[in-house]
Amino acid sequence: MIGLYFGTALFIMKEEIAVKEYYLSELLELKYGKDHKTLGNGTIPCYGSGGVIRYVNNSLYEKESILIPRKGSLNNLFFINKPFWTVDTLFWSIINEKIVLPRYLFYKLKNLNLSSFNEGSAVPSLTTKTLNKISIKIHDLKLQEKIVSILSLLDEKIELNKKINQNLEEIAQALFKRWFIDFEFPNKEGKPYKSSGGKMIKSELGEIPEGWETSELGKIVQISSGKRPKIKFEKNNIKESLYPIVGANGIMGYTNDFLIEDNVILIGRVGTIGNIKIYTFKIWPSDNTLIITSSYLEYMFFILKLFDFTQINRGSTQPLITQTDIKNLKIVVSKKYLAKFCNIISNNFKLIEQNQKETEKLIELRDYLLPKLMNGEIDVSNLKIFEILNSDLSFYLIQFFHLIKIKLKQFFFEYLPLE
Repeated sequence: MIGLYFGTALFIMKEEIAVKEYYLSELLELKYGKDHKTLGNGTIPCYGSGGVIRYVNNSLYEKESILIPRKGSLNNLFFINKPFWTVDTLFWSIINEKIVLPRYLFYKLKNLNLSSFNEGSAVPSLTTKTLNKISIKIHDLKLQEKIVSILSLLDEKIELNKKINQNLEEIAQALFKRWFIDFEFPNKEGKPYKSSGGKMIKSELGEIPEGWETSELGKIVQISSGKRPKIKFEKNNIKESLYPIVGANGIMGYTNDFLIEDNVILIGRVGTIGNIKIYTFKIWPSDNTLIITSSYLEYMFFILKLFDFTQINRGSTQPLITQTDIKNLKIVVSKKYLAKFCNIISNNFKLIEQNQKETEKLIELRDYLLPKLMNGEIDVSNLKIFEILNSDLSFYLIQFFHLIKIKLKQFFFEYLPLE
């Protein structure tokens, strides 16, 4: 037997663990999603095959459920534990909790390659008939609970990192709006410029502060296109020597070289146009992205988020934007305040980068443990839930969250004074 330490918990690797086999139809009941167009706006997430597409005023279901793609990216499953709506490109499910824990079944299905059950030709597709006949080996409920506790601890930290990054970005965006939309940047006396009587002048983009100007984006940024890498590795083959291949929707694989090592903004060029992200580490941007570099990168990130890129779409069969389209966009500029703004919020983006790197490592660890826990290679039958919940990682989460709350409070008081 081999011992594997995770915090204070010890997992023992064995050859066999008792399991029972079920058809998926015995574990859950599949339901079809419904059209969302007649629903009003609200606070309930409405899911498509790519994730949340809008928020609505009604729900299909309010208990824990697994959403399984009916068409499109067949391995893109979602676990939901709050009221939701889903469109007809996804199945939702009622889970038989007498046999299986909802989150355990989600991990079990994630460990399967659902794309191998594809029945579509042009568009990947799954049917209830095929899904219901899938055979799945299930541990007993006590062991399910222990496995879920381990994997959930990692997932919770991953989600915490994402929420922290979202908060950091929202804080920076609030300052951006205050300075460059409302023109309430601090004047010479430290007071909000516009509401304190600062002089405004007319421009082609409306009234702007005196001393500011309008400019084409291409005059203060450099734009190039990504390239297709010669070699591509899938995510589960990741090694320290590989670099992320980044597409319009994020990391889509890995390669053995990098195209960019400076801080850049990537914009979706074809397909998912206008998806904007900052990268501060070595990457290979794919050929469906545009690469933007600038001395005012953080400002450019938020200014680009203001534009509706569907208005400059040139594609017919699929959305498309060009370098020229981006270069011709008109913006308001004050290099003095652009530099000051970027200096203030640069720490936010450094924290975001740290969290992104840590999240990738946590995802790698979770994806390593998932199949080994499910197939019994790692046996947690003698592990106490108390040990898991009091592991080093759990302690780290508490300390990290406490630290970040302090940092956020300091930022609010220093840079966003109340009027």
